Amino acid sequence: MKAIIHKIQKFLKDNLNITNVNFTPETNLKIDLDLADWEVAYLLNNIENNWSISITEYDAEKIMNVQFLAKAITEKSGFKYKARK
Repeated sequence: MKAIIHKIQKFLKDNLNITNVNFTPETNLKIDLDLADWEVAYLLNNIENNWSISITEYDAEKIMNVQFLAKAITEKSGFKYKARK
């Protein structure tokens, strides 16, 4: 799980210039990272391409934070997901 979150963070830094953020699983994509709708769509499109998965529009609407994004990646790519307690 940490590896997936690290890859998400690296992508955000390298492609969307997101830096200086206390990046946690609870980090909200729109509120904490101030991503516009097109940036979230760009992120999800690249996630789909990099992990060879498909994220439906229904699922995309539920992805509000990094933890939900990591969960979607792990579920759709066949990995087991354990939520933080």
